[in-house]
Amino acid sequence: MSSFTPQGITIDRLDDIFDKIIADLKSLWGDNTKSTPDSVIGGFVTIFAEATADQNELVEGVVSAFQPSKAAGVFLSELVRFNGIDRNENRFTSVSLDCTASSVSSASIPIDSIVEDPATGIQVRTTGPVVVPAGTTVPVPAEAIDPGAIVIEANTLTKIVNAEFSWESVNNPAEGNTGQSEESDAALRVRRDVAAEKKASCGVNAMYTALFDLPDSTDVAVHDNKGSTVDSFGVPPGQVWPIVEGAAEADIIEQISEHLAGGIGSFGAILAIYNDPVTGNPEPINYSRPTLRNTWLILSLTRGPTYPGDGDDQITEKLIDYFLANQKLGVDVINSRLYSVVNEVPGHSINALYQGFSSSPAAETDLVVAINEKAITDATRIAIS
Repeated sequence: MSSFTPQGITIDRLDDIFDKIIADLKSLWGDNTKSTPDSVIGGFVTIFAEATADQNELVEGVVSAFQPSKAAGVFLSELVRFNGIDRNENRFTSVSLDCTASSVSSASIPIDSIVEDPATGIQVRTTGPVVVPAGTTVPVPAEAIDPGAIVIEANTLTKIVNAEFSWESVNNPAEGNTGQSEESDAALRVRRDVAAEKKASCGVNAMYTALFDLPDSTDVAVHDNKGSTVDSFGVPPGQVWPIVEGAAEADIIEQISEHLAGGIGSFGAILAIYNDPVTGNPEPINYSRPTLRNTWLILSLTRGPTYPGDGDDQITEKLIDYFLANQKLGVDVINSRLYSVVNEVPGHSINALYQGFSSSPAAETDLVVAINEKAITDATRIAIS
C-alpha cells in the first residue's frame, strides 16, 4: 500500500495494485475466481487499478514538487527562490547594425526588418524604426530572432532580407552581445546546490559563490595564482582571475571588490572602476567574460525498427540539454560521454560521433577547453545521418 515513511513516499504501481485487488477478491470468493483481463471481474479490477495508479502518480508528482532534486518547471523555479536565486530567462543576442541609404534618397527602415548572415543563416530583426538620410550610415539596434546563446561575429550581417526602398547596404561593425537560453532544470539545480552551500566568509570560495548568486549569472570560474611567478594562465603572482558569464558589470565589480583579500589584485581582460562606498576611493577591478566555443557534432547512426519517429529531434534536444548542464567554463568536451547521452534514445547503434570547433569535424577526439572558454552548441550545429 502507498504510504509516507521517514524515508519518503512509497508508491504502489499499477501491477501491484491489480495483484492486490485480485488477491483480496480470491480470499473472499476462492482461488477459482476468474480474474483474467478478458473477464468481467478482471475488467473492473483493471479500471479501478488504473484509476488508483493515476492518483498515486499525481500524489508522487506533488511530493516531488517540494524536492529540488526532482522538481521541474515552474515548481523548481519557485523552490530555488528560497535560496535567493531565480531561473535565468531567455535573453536575445543584441547587435548594432550600420544601415546605409543610397546617395539619391533616404531610407525608411521599419521595426522588425530582417538582416541575415549569408554564411550561417543567423537572422536578426531591427528593434526600432529609423530614417536614414540619403548617402549616410546610421546605427540601428537589432536582436536575434531566436533567443539563446547565438554568437554573432563582427562584419557578418550583410544581407538585407526584406529590403526597403533606398536601403542600400548593412553591416555590423562589432560582434553582438550574446544572449542566453532559458536556464534548464538541470543547470538550475546545479546553481541551486551552489547557493545552498554555506558561504565562505572570504577568499576565492566566497567570491565564486557571490558571483554565481548574481542575477542573470550563468557560469563562473575564479582562478588565483598563489605562486611567486606568472602561472601558465598568464596570471601574475598574488592575483585572482574572475571569469563571469551573464550578470551586470556593476554587480560583478562590486562582488569582486568585496571579496578580494587585502593585498590581492584582480586580473582579466576587462578593466572597470569600482567606487568604494566606504572609503569613496575609485578601485580598478579586472575580470573576464567567457569565450564561447561553438561546437559542431556530426552523428552517424544505424536506425533499427524501434527507433522513434522523432528520434533525431530527441537526440538533438538531449545533446543540447547535456551541454547546458555539463559544459561549464573550462570543462573539456569528452567524446565518450556524449555516447551515453545519445544512447538514452533507443532503437539505434552509433557508427561515429565526430565533434570539433569547426563546421566539419572528422575526429572522435576530446575537445580541450581553456579555463576562460565554454563549449556551446545548438540545433544548427548538430547533424544526424
